[in-house]
Amino acid sequence: GRITRSVEAAERRYEAEIEGYRYAAVSLTAELVLAYIDVRVLEERLRTLEANIQLLGRTLELVSVRYRTGTSTELEVMQIRSQFHRTRALALELRRAKSVAENRVALLLGRPPSLNHLAGGTLMNVPDIVGMGMPADLLTRRADVRRMERRYAAAVAAVGSAEADRYPRLSLSGYLAFQTDDL
Repeated sequence: GRITRSVEAAERRYEAEIEGYRYAAVSLTAELVLAYIDVRVLEERLRTLEANIQLLGRTLELVSVRYRTGTSTELEVMQIRSQFHRTRALALELRRAKSVAENRVALLLGRPPSLNHLAGGTLMNVPDIVGMGMPADLLTRRADVRRMERRYAAAVAAVGSAEADRYPRLSLSGYLAFQTDDL
């Protein structure tokens, strides 16, 4: 049983490595999806912010006209101008964050960031998850849990192999040869 258990332990270690590969693939896919969602969310925030900047620009013009006609104070003009500049600065930060997210997508896809050309789009509509099953079933779907289970099975098989080493071994050896008196 020692050799059988050693072979079983090796098979379980091999299966654990396969699950490790699957775990890495799931992790990579999850990171890619998160980076993609970041890009799309930042695009939407930038669109909203650009519209807000246009509205603030118009508001600044109107308040400036009101100030020149004497129906507004200089404080109102300064406040709107300050808010306008803060909003424009925020747009620069969002563009930088979007560029970082696009670079993350490119790197996770194995492409140079300069070649990253995400098609324009919107956030995806994610369907509801149906038929998730029991919580224990969810655990067995996880690649990291399956990998650990395979490692545990390999350790159990290694224990079985070590247990077999406790018993005496009997090995037979022999010699087989042909002998003749004639040339």
